[in-house]
Amino acid sequence: MLIHSIIDPLEMMEKTEDASVWQQVPGGFLQGVQGRNGLAVTRLVSTDPALYLNPQYQPGAIYCPKV
Repeated sequence: MLIHSIIDPLEMMEKTEDASVWQQVPGGFLQGVQGRNGLAVTRLVSTDPALYLNPQYQPGAIYCPKV
């Protein structure tokens, strides 16, 4: 994935005072709150428009990476 920005990618995903967690997925990044069942998705950051149509990555969904 390629992001054109003047801001360092690590700085963009740096932890702040909120309880959100970043998870890398194929083609992008998910932001959400980690719970017992998985990551409750709050945001998807990607340049691939097809990922936004995936119900697994929609806000409110519980994302559990396959092991």
